[in-house]
Amino acid sequence: MRESSCPGDAASRAARTFAGSLIVLLVVTAAVAQPITYTGFVITDGQLGAWQFHNARVILTFQSDTDYVQQLVITIPPHSPTNVVVNTAGTARIRIIDHEKTVDATIDPNQIFVSYDQSNHGAGFGSMVPKVPFPDSIISPVYPLAISHGVFAVPTGGIACSNNFGVVSAEECDLPINLKGDAAFAGFAWSCFGIPHGEACTEADPTQKIGLLTTDKGALYLFQTYDVFNGFFDDMGNKIDDTMNMGFFFQRVGDSRVPLPYSIFAPSSRATSGLIVYNTFLISDVSIGGELIHGASVHLSFSSTINGVRPLPGPGGLDGYINEDGIGRVTITKGSRTITATLAPHEMYVFFDQSNASVGFGSYSGGPSYPVYLSAGPNGFGEIEDLTTGVSIIIANSGASSFYTPNTAALAQITDLKHETLLASWVTSCTPILQSTSFFPLLYLPCSFLNAPPRLSTNRGDFYLYMPYWISYPPNPATTATTTNTAVFWTSFPLDSEGDE
Repeated sequence: MRESSCPGDAASRAARTFAGSLIVLLVVTAAVAQPITYTGFVITDGQLGAWQFHNARVILTFQSDTDYVQQLVITIPPHSPTNVVVNTAGTARIRIIDHEKTVDATIDPNQIFVSYDQSNHGAGFGSMVPKVPFPDSIISPVYPLAISHGVFAVPTGGIACSNNFGVVSAEECDLPINLKGDAAFAGFAWSCFGIPHGEACTEADPTQKIGLLTTDKGALYLFQTYDVFNGFFDDMGNKIDDTMNMGFFFQRVGDSRVPLPYSIFAPSSRATSGLIVYNTFLISDVSIGGELIHGASVHLSFSSTINGVRPLPGPGGLDGYINEDGIGRVTITKGSRTITATLAPHEMYVFFDQSNASVGFGSYSGGPSYPVYLSAGPNGFGEIEDLTTGVSIIIANSGASSFYTPNTAALAQITDLKHETLLASWVTSCTPILQSTSFFPLLYLPCSFLNAPPRLSTNRGDFYLYMPYWISYPPNPATTATTTNTAVFWTSFPLDSEGDE
């Protein structure tokens, strides 16, 4: 998928540089040790033993203790020193759900650590090669999974929580950046070796045993499937690709349960017709039945049939597809609680709008951008192209596919609300202040009603979905904002009759 003079050169060079220039500063703090569980979630490809999975729901966990968290300063010339927090002691596990098959595996010890990059704002699961104690080993901080450029305490780009240029929401600024305390982050998902977005980042390769992680169920590899060439080359002449997929990273103190709704784990069929379920997952604030829940894991779904899909016309002809005939549901998880509700009939619909590079769930009370609107805009940090935009560009111009990995180009052939697909983007839960003359809103517009979104009716009471993670600019920071949050959208065919309720 990548162009490289040697598959392992970029990874090994970055790893050797990293290992040879690591400067460690251990900060000793007086704190009470607490059990903590870190969780990563992404939809991606990979291999476990002889089993190859595609667009599977992958959940990584690392159970540890806050006493093992260390503060480091890492210097990789010619880059500036980087402040990093790491936790290297714990038990790592993985759960993989691919259609009707679910596999749980325990990753062998001394391979996985978790880290938070305080200087560049990213978090996730790294790996140690060879399997010797950290930091003497060569390490890969973004493999098997790390996220960046999304919801972090200080967004990427150096914008402070409050300054003359903009204001970041208080809820985002309050997130911990020390691998301690409860937190949930969202952003672009990386699974490669090297320093992504600035250097060629080598992907896992089972034929060369690049990225090998050993487990009790066999050799494990995770792939970075959906990439785009960002227009730059490294010093060896290799293309620098960026991921377009999104992922999530959670940390929970004293709670070893996976912080995801049980509906995420539902098996699916390999059918290609009949009942279909549209899904979106994000981290957000919600209110249901009069109860406000902060930082919840939210799974919205819309169950329908492919016969309900109809064309979405636009000024240029066919702009996309829409399905208004179905049943909307929401499953909310926070801590030990999970709440499931069914939306009232005709409250919500699903759409894919290729001309505006957007996908999501609209409503008749809030318009096409509420409750969830996945798109390249509005957002404040567009330096990496998202998967929804890439797919839309390829649909509009098939010649553009040469800038993307083959799997990304393949998605463009099946993104019609009738097939299994995966999209990922920045996510908005509001109405843009201005509207275009077409059915869907223009891009890159600020949001209104941040504190008072429209009401959606459910069998559990009124439901509201807020937009807690945002950045706003003068002159009206209290009323307008652009999102810093991200989400994933995917389709599946139900294994049983659940989709027909």
